[in-house]
Amino acid sequence: MRSLITTNFCKLKTCPSTATLLRYTQTALNAGEQRDVATHLLICDFCGAETHLLARHCPTLVKTCCQPTEMPQHLRRLALIMLAESASHAQKTSGMACDTACVGERLTLTDA
Repeated sequence: MRSLITTNFCKLKTCPSTATLLRYTQTALNAGEQRDVATHLLICDFCGAETHLLARHCPTLVKTCCQPTEMPQHLRRLALIMLAESASHAQKTSGMACDTACVGERLTLTDA
């Protein structure tokens, strides 16, 4: 049986948006909006929790531009060697598996 506390712990259509709550934590709302959100927070546990989360873990609004970097040559050579060895090993084992599996009876989907 679910309790009323967990049943009502959700964001409603009447709740302020996350962006509004974020601006509230940054005191970037006008006085009327600030008052309305503060009043809402008195009665809405979900928005209170969301506001607390936003205040403690504020997302950065600045977009950072990340440029891919060139892989160092020694790592590139190592990766190529490892990929070649992996492909060679896979080719050898798939050939061996086929040879040993083909010796006996073949299984079909209906046998499995």
